[in-house]
Amino acid sequence: MHLKFQKKEADDYYKSRAYGSRIGAWASQQSSILKKREDLYKSIKEFKKKFPNQKKVPRPEYWSGWRIKPKEIEFWLDGQSRIHERLKYIKKTKSWKKVLLSP
Repeated sequence: MHLKFQKKEADDYYKSRAYGSRIGAWASQQSSILKKREDLYKSIKEFKKKFPNQKKVPRPEYWSGWRIKPKEIEFWLDGQSRIHERLKYIKKTKSWKKVLLSP
C-alpha cells in the first residue's frame, strides 16, 4: 500500500533535506535525458543564486513523495544457471521475518 504525501508532510520532509538537495529539486528535470552533466551544474549554480538563503528554499509545487507501506519485500542475487539467492522479508506486527526462497 502506498499513499501520496499530503502537502504539509511533503513540506516538512522537504525542509528536513540538506540545502544542496533542495536546490537539486529545482535544478534537475528528474528522469529527463541530460545531454551533458555540465548543464545540470549550470542549473544548480543558477538556482543557488536564486535561493542564496539556505533556510528559505521553497518546495517546488511538483516535488512530493510517496509513503510506501509494504507487507512483503523480496530481494534476489543473480545466480549462475538461474540458481538465484532469494530473500523475502514479511512484515509482522512490530518486526520483519526473513525467509529464504527456492529459486
